[in-house]
Parts: sequence; structure tokens; C-alpha cells
Amino acid sequence: MDIFENAKQLKELMGKTMSVNAHTNILWHMADFILKRQWNRKDPPEIEKPVLVIVEHVYIGRKPQRSVVRAFYEDGTLQGRLSRYFWDISNEAMIPKGWYEISDYGDASYVIDDPIVGWQDLPDPWE
Repeated sequence: MDIFENAKQLKELMGKTMSVNAHTNILWHMADFILKRQWNRKDPPEIEKPVLVIVEHVYIGRKPQRSVVRAFYEDGTLQGRLSRYFWDISNEAMIPKGWYEISDYGDASYVIDDPIVGWQDLPDPWE
């Protein structure tokens, strides 16, 4: 369903006599719909492009928890010497396919072992 169709339906519903709770519930569902559309769940980004990812941490006997981290994707076709990131591998070796967390305070890039639920481009920097 298109977001504009949802907005039209929301406008129609908001014009009807409804309780405050019903209006609030509709707004929360719309916000949830809009936010979910911003996250790409299908195709990975271009290799080594910094993005935000939602990581789902799975714990035995507990509800999964999600966090958002900066990361990049490798498709397994790039040699270490051609990478913009530091790798503890030979320059001729291929970087393993997968998602890697970006470290702000060091050279290392850490493998993300938990499932990636979605990704999106980084927001513009604060000005």
C-alpha cells in the first residue's frame, strides 16, 4: 500500500468522531509504517558503503533485542589491498563476504555475526 493512500485514509479517519485513544493508535501505526519503509530489507548496499543497520541479537530463552550500528557490507569479491578499511589479511586475499561494524576509535572492523534486519543510508551530518 502506498504511503499517500495511507495518508488519505488517515485524513478520512481523523475527520470522523473517534476517541483520543483511537486517534493516537492510528498515528502510531502510521509512524510505524513510515519508519519501516525507510529500512531496506532486500538488497545489500554497494560494498564498503557506510550505512546504518538493525542487528537482531538472539539470546537463548530471551526475547531478541535489536540495536542500530554503523556498518558496511562486503560481497567477497574485493582484495584486502583495494579496501578502504584495514584488514589483518594478506593484500591479495579476498575479504570475506558479510557485514562488518565500523569502529570509530580504532582500525579494526568487526564481523557482525547476528542477523541484519535492515539497513539505510547514513543521515546527513549535524551542521
